[in-house]
Amino acid sequence: MKKRRKCIGLSLLLSGAVMAATAAPKAEKTKGQQDVDEFNQVHPVDANVVSEFRKVVGDIKPAAPPAQPRKALVYGVSHGPHRFVIPTATVIMTMLGEETGTFTAVVSDDLANFEPDALKQFDAVCFANTTGEVFYRPIERDQFGELPDKEKAEQVANAERLVKNLTDYVRNGGGFFGIHAATDTLKKSPAYGEMIGGYFDGHPWSASQTVHVRVEEPESPLCKGVFPAEGFSIQDEIYQMKTPYSREKVDVLLSLDLGKSDKPKKPIKRDATDFPISWVREYGEGRVFYSALGHNKAVFHNRQVLQHWLNGLQYVMGDLHLAD
Repeated sequence: MKKRRKCIGLSLLLSGAVMAATAAPKAEKTKGQQDVDEFNQVHPVDANVVSEFRKVVGDIKPAAPPAQPRKALVYGVSHGPHRFVIPTATVIMTMLGEETGTFTAVVSDDLANFEPDALKQFDAVCFANTTGEVFYRPIERDQFGELPDKEKAEQVANAERLVKNLTDYVRNGGGFFGIHAATDTLKKSPAYGEMIGGYFDGHPWSASQTVHVRVEEPESPLCKGVFPAEGFSIQDEIYQMKTPYSREKVDVLLSLDLGKSDKPKKPIKRDATDFPISWVREYGEGRVFYSALGHNKAVFHNRQVLQHWLNGLQYVMGDLHLAD
């Protein structure tokens, strides 16, 4: 009976996303994926990604048994970029928790979840390709710009309050997992950047390019048995990071191997040579895991990446411990 309820729940989630996609007008395609994400466009869950995920999820195993039932808030809100992947990402994160028995995902864009008492129910918060000032309402920049000055000021003040709630939650022992554009989020709030460990500063490698990923911490519980020692290649959009990113503040697990990757299509800023792909860090009593992968939908059925993400989630939720 439990398995049947799970299947029904996922079916409702998938069908609801597809129905929502048919209810809104679609914008005409322009130059690139990010350009087509108009405010009134709703993207469906990609059934092909879900199908491919089902083929690999049986090989994805918890790295540790959950100490107790775990719950994660999955939040996917964007002012435009990455909306094409967010519905699929949130469904995959829901299925990942259910199929592995490691956590229950609560997918919601309700800001009430970021009140202190509400945050206490979650073992982790996942920002799934969030982009921009995700605590503003309306989030769409043009609509926000049309608000009266008083309402804008109120929204800004409320956003800062919610950022403090989130960072206090993590500092006091909560977990946080950021996927891809989570570092292109809340850039007006330095406290968030300090918590996650860095801010997006452009993507020299586009989503159509292939890069080689170096495994810097092969013995880390988040990487051991997941990736080959020689690293791996993947097609995805790769970020450059800026302050407050520093290797003195975060433990880099994966990074870009420049010599084995496609030549970037956009200039590298400041002649940088360090391009982290994933990292972990302690933040007060809490834990943070960030992965720069996740722009392309195909990443969401990549078995190795999903196992790495699950390990990271188990780390931030307190079930998987790093070596002292």
